[in-house]
Amino acid sequence: MIASVMKRNALQSRRRTGLSVMITVFMIVLITFLSYKPFPSNAHTLAVTEGTAVWPADGNPRQIYTLDGKWLLKRNPDDAASLQSVPSVAWDQGYGTFFLDIYFEPDDANREYNLYTRNVSTSARFLLNDTLIGEQGTYGEAPELAQPSARGRVYLLTPHAGWNRLSVQISNFVHPRTGIWDPVFIARDPFLERMHAGATALDLTMFGALVFVAFYNLTLGLQLEKGRMIYCLAAAVGAVAVGNLMRNTYTIMMFLPDIDYILVKKGSFIFYYLAAAFFFRSYKELEEHIRPQLLIFFWFSLALSLLTILLPFTVSYYISFPFYVFVFGIMSALLYRHVQNIIPSLHDGGISWWNIAHLAGDSILLYAIVHDANAVLFGRYDYLVVPIATCIFAIIHSFFLVRLRLDAQKRTDRAKSLIIHEDARIRNKLRNDLHDRLGQLTYGMEFLAESLLLSSSKDQNTIRRLRDVSQDINREIRNMLDGLGSPRLIEVGFKEAIAEMAEDAAYTYGIDVHTEVCYVPNDSWNTQAEQIYLVVREAITNACRHAEPTYITITIQEGEDILYLQVLNDGARSNLFSDHRKEGHGLEIMRQRITELGGRLHTSIRPKGIFIVQAEIPFGKADTNKNEEET
Repeated sequence: MIASVMKRNALQSRRRTGLSVMITVFMIVLITFLSYKPFPSNAHTLAVTEGTAVWPADGNPRQIYTLDGKWLLKRNPDDAASLQSVPSVAWDQGYGTFFLDIYFEPDDANREYNLYTRNVSTSARFLLNDTLIGEQGTYGEAPELAQPSARGRVYLLTPHAGWNRLSVQISNFVHPRTGIWDPVFIARDPFLERMHAGATALDLTMFGALVFVAFYNLTLGLQLEKGRMIYCLAAAVGAVAVGNLMRNTYTIMMFLPDIDYILVKKGSFIFYYLAAAFFFRSYKELEEHIRPQLLIFFWFSLALSLLTILLPFTVSYYISFPFYVFVFGIMSALLYRHVQNIIPSLHDGGISWWNIAHLAGDSILLYAIVHDANAVLFGRYDYLVVPIATCIFAIIHSFFLVRLRLDAQKRTDRAKSLIIHEDARIRNKLRNDLHDRLGQLTYGMEFLAESLLLSSSKDQNTIRRLRDVSQDINREIRNMLDGLGSPRLIEVGFKEAIAEMAEDAAYTYGIDVHTEVCYVPNDSWNTQAEQIYLVVREAITNACRHAEPTYITITIQEGEDILYLQVLNDGARSNLFSDHRKEGHGLEIMRQRITELGGRLHTSIRPKGIFIVQAEIPFGKADTNKNEEET
């Protein structure tokens, strides 16, 4: 019967795992496909062919257009002009000029128009009919003459009737790639000014929202015990806030118009590295499952930040590409974890809206990462999605993690309350037992002893009864001590007491219980040994009470600085997903006992229905006498 139940549960587990993998792969493929599509915009494309475009005579005067298409590009004065896509990456370093001829009907001519592009690399002059209408940075045909800038402006131009030549002279001596990276917008005045003001307002709104969330996390971390996760989260959100400013450049260039170009570009990389590092460092739920990978990613991001500071920008630009790969992998793991958490809730008839919201936030960020990485690699720029996606992700992720931390705090408080309640129950039981059981026996001893004192002869029967009562008292004391704690630690030692516990469990529940104890405390009785003993007993009781195991394996091993504890059984139910909100009181009590010893307890479910309780306890906390003797 038990074997058939385990087989059925294992089959259900494999089916759910397969379904989770299929859904996750489908989402990743769909997100990747969507990232190749142009991002929706309210701007229409003014068709540019062979370096020419015609302003629509019957167009909406309020409409914003982009000048996407094939412009003429002339790299050197003596070279012939060739066609080049805009926006795109046109060359590496040096200088060149883009040309576009635009035809305006007499009714549309002699009006004021706005021209705007967010970013060219890295300095440019904009001319209409050889008349300067605006400049980004300082254009120059030599490194000492050019001054790069990341500040995009809205330029005012007044075309005449007929053909008008728009020229964009670009020089670059600091960035690995150059060209007109972003769409060139054109519209009647003042609609681009409004668009630019709206982008700046959005930038400020995102910055304010992220600063608020970071401050909220920081103040919350100060109020919680063990708030390291919240501090990391606050640092991550703050880094996103600054990184978005430097990535968009709308606002930072408004407040700091003379800020160094390289500082802005490197700063956007560095703050995004730090944001990702601290975000995933704060994610305890994920950390329990891919902890080594997260630690590697954390130090990798910090190393990238340091290299970005030390190395030339041309080098730091290219070493940023592996970062996209790492983030993509971890975000894919996040999607898989959320799908795993959602499927059981659907199966049970309930929906975890927090997990769905978190899944949506992760999907948005994954889309943005793939979209912008595609734009950088292939030079197909349309709209930067990462800043607003990181803002959405940071807010959802932040409140989700804060909620998890508050739930963990509640579980800790509840575990402490349960332990206190259990101690009070044991004291009450001890008081009642002393009164109801030992009290009666000791009163009988007193009566028999008084009878002997009054008797002039030795009453063998009375003495025999007095002996029997004394034995009953010793037996009752032993029974009460067994209920209170672990007196066998005193009598037989730690290893033997664990073995006796295993034998009792095997006899009581009719299962196999194996022990492997390679640890001997310095004292046969101390608080730390008792707590470990009680954790093992609780793990055995939980397994037998809440599952149907056929065997339990107890392993306690002594490492160099850490005591390792593992209790394994094969009675796990079909739910493969670790949902800490569903933990019973037993797990909470075990976790709290291990935490008080300075250790860390975690649970996991392996294939074939194997449930594992693991704990690592530093010797400095688990055995204080060991260090004293070694010293």
